[in-house]
Amino acid sequence: MRQVAASFKFARRETFTRYQNGVISDSGYKSIRHLSDSLLLFDRWYPSQKFIAHTINAGFFFVMRVREKWNLDVDRIKTQGDVVLRYDGQEFSVRVLKVLLSSGETKTLLTNLNSQKLPIGDAADLYFKRWGFETAYDLLKSKL
Repeated sequence: MRQVAASFKFARRETFTRYQNGVISDSGYKSIRHLSDSLLLFDRWYPSQKFIAHTINAGFFFVMRVREKWNLDVDRIKTQGDVVLRYDGQEFSVRVLKVLLSSGETKTLLTNLNSQKLPIGDAADLYFKRWGFETAYDLLKSKL
């Protein structure tokens, strides 16, 4: 798996590290189109059915954290399972993973990777690797 950290715009004044108000610009994905088939890791501020639809339609794999009560079908999954999300007349099947942290807290992840490509036991480790990128990005953005 390639390791690439990218920053790109989803909409005016909105960068990869922050997504608000359901606003998405296809130009954000166009700037990283050459990375399609790559895995994008998103924090809990990103999820919306529109955002997931755009990510899948752009040809990317993703893992994203979602908060409780984001979607009742997602909340009903106990350990792992699939749910169907709908946006703009399209249906998207996503996999729900409930991962137990060493603190005893459970986090909910969504992905479009199947269990062969991302076993549930590897999901939390992979997702939390994004912190290294976020810390490095913050350093570049605010300290240099």
